[in-house]
Amino acid sequence: MTKTKSLLIFALAAVVAGAIFLPTTAYAYQPWQVDVTLQFDGKSFHYSLWQNAQHLDDSSLQNRGVYLGLKGKNQLVNQLINQGFTFRQSAYYVLVGIGDLLEEICSYETQRRDAVVQFCPQSKQKFVYSAGTDGIAVDIDATLRQILAGRRCFEVPTIVDKAVTISHLKQQTVLRAGFVTTFNQGNANRVCNLKVCADKLSGTVVSPGEQFSFNKVVGERTKSNGFVDAKVILDGSYVDGVGGGVCQVSGTLYNAVLLADLPVTTLYQHSLVSTYVPPSFDAMVSYPNADFCFVNNTDAAIYVHCFVEGNRLVVELYGSRCPYQIERQSVVLSRIPAEVAYKQATPADNLAEGEERVVTNGSDYVKSQAYLVYYKDGKLVKRVKIRQNEYKMSPKVVLVGR
Repeated sequence: MTKTKSLLIFALAAVVAGAIFLPTTAYAYQPWQVDVTLQFDGKSFHYSLWQNAQHLDDSSLQNRGVYLGLKGKNQLVNQLINQGFTFRQSAYYVLVGIGDLLEEICSYETQRRDAVVQFCPQSKQKFVYSAGTDGIAVDIDATLRQILAGRRCFEVPTIVDKAVTISHLKQQTVLRAGFVTTFNQGNANRVCNLKVCADKLSGTVVSPGEQFSFNKVVGERTKSNGFVDAKVILDGSYVDGVGGGVCQVSGTLYNAVLLADLPVTTLYQHSLVSTYVPPSFDAMVSYPNADFCFVNNTDAAIYVHCFVEGNRLVVELYGSRCPYQIERQSVVLSRIPAEVAYKQATPADNLAEGEERVVTNGSDYVKSQAYLVYYKDGKLVKRVKIRQNEYKMSPKVVLVGR
């Protein structure tokens, strides 16, 4: 005998047996009736099996086990599950109309709203937080099980979708690393470029998995973009160029990124040794070909704060706490002092006989390596070589009066 036939015979037998005891009043409570009050979000919802099943014909009443007691209804549900239906589909079939009521109750669910953070780098309080709300959803299967267990009045079981909290966000917006370089405040144009570049960088947010591009964020170094003429290094010499000084910003950012243990993906060195960072810790940029890039490989956003304060250029990176304390080591393998080139002054130079004036500071030839040293809880973990470089010699040019 097939399962379908067995089920039909069982249902018919239940109807016949139940018919002997059924009163004529449809709304009177009977062993087969399911009459329950559900409470959710301060509201009450009533379900009556008979009220929802009145529209069914005799065949449907029998097949759906309306006149079966709770034990019979649960057996029917299990039979349907064994035939490949889900528990929810089976319970909806037996508890006629319950799906519509649960759908109405679900309309009062609370959607999860995570706490949010706003990055305000120019403010004293750099991060402003707004609280979130947990999501509250109806646990439909648990509700159906309680109904089929004979509960008459109960609070609907719920599933809580926990929202991201302010406390969690605060753990992801700590100072991860910072770095400071200094500069000569007397060079007004260079200072201007530093400030313009710092303003363009500050406020940048790098999402988890995202790659940061210096050139993309700062843009082309043009006068229309706010930059002015200042000395830049080109092919081993100092020449005037729009945006001179921007490389100090990229170099300062680079060192902060190293201390934050973020992987660098694109890096170029200068042809000459930089004056503001040790050898092998510089980062040359030139729009559009020479870029500086890193990837945020953490599970939290990286927030960039960059600013000029007095003669200091400061980069601060906020995010989740760095698992290591990192130190930089610059190792000079060889150094050849810069040559000195003397040139005769012209009358326009206004130099007395024998008086000297430095026109261009020289730069030594340097071969160097860079290492990062990792500590955790004060203990040495590893020492990693990250690069090796050679920097050209540039002569020191001195004017001599005659």
